[in-house]
Amino acid sequence: VLGQGAMACGMFAIKGPKMIADDHVPNFPLKHQTKDLAFAVRLAEQAGADVPVARAATATFQQVLGQAGELDFSAVVKATEKKK
Repeated sequence: VLGQGAMACGMFAIKGPKMIADDHVPNFPLKHQTKDLAFAVRLAEQAGADVPVARAATATFQQVLGQAGELDFSAVVKATEKKK
């Protein structure tokens, strides 16, 4: 659905199949993406902007950081996996 509509972008085309295949060879490590998201949230809040979606995304990335920080940021999908 996303690939056919206005939200279509190369990142979905590249990362989607890799996430499904559990292929998280790092192109940009999750630990760096998490740091960048947290930094963006702090800056936004210092500027007086309310960024609830960015805060929620940061929390989700932080949830996975311990188990997948060295993997690609697409490993954030692990936050949605059922515990075995």
